[in-house]
Amino acid sequence: TCGNTWNTDSCFVRNGSETNMSGISPSQEFFNARVLGLTPSPAQFGHVRWELALLLLLAWTIIYLCVFKGIKWSGKVVYVTATFPYVVLIILFFRGVTL
Repeated sequence: TCGNTWNTDSCFVRNGSETNMSGISPSQEFFNARVLGLTPSPAQFGHVRWELALLLLLAWTIIYLCVFKGIKWSGKVVYVTATFPYVVLIILFFRGVTL
């Protein structure tokens, strides 16, 4: 629907009988405004995306700990990061089987 905060005046809900449309669909507006955070012009920077800023802080913290603690500690981290995707895949597999 076009009733969300990221929708503009050019938003339209597609109808099967309309063939010539010059607006933007709600899914395109969501992707451009909410996911990408595009602004109307390149001169406007927009706002800080806190979810991305926190993830960036987490990534730099992990990098700092790997450098600060040394190779022995990062070797232990590899055990977790190498096996974690397999654990998630097994969970998703059993979740899919039980549907």
